Amino acid sequence: MEKDMIGQLLLAGFLILSAVLVTIGKGDWLISGYNTASQAKRATYNILRLRLSMVITCVLVAVVVILNALISIPEFVFTICVVVVALAHVVVANTWAKRKE
Repeated sequence: MEKDMIGQLLLAGFLILSAVLVTIGKGDWLISGYNTASQAKRATYNILRLRLSMVITCVLVAVVVILNALISIPEFVFTICVVVVALAHVVVANTWAKRKE
């Protein structure tokens, strides 16, 4: 195994571990901005939906990283995939995961 492949698989493992922590409710501090938000701001989000969005994002990026490690996809395709997943997460977190007042 190449060093690069090992590093990518370690990154994918970290992402899967992060997804597991968020799933069991022990990783809310991993959700960017949520842990530093005030209680009033936190109340505007549905935490279960926000967690689900974060878990799906972590798993999708882990899959892209694993595919890159195994079949060496082109760098621009890898970058586009990660950016699309990240942007989709931002949109979902700020729409679907918001509480409807």
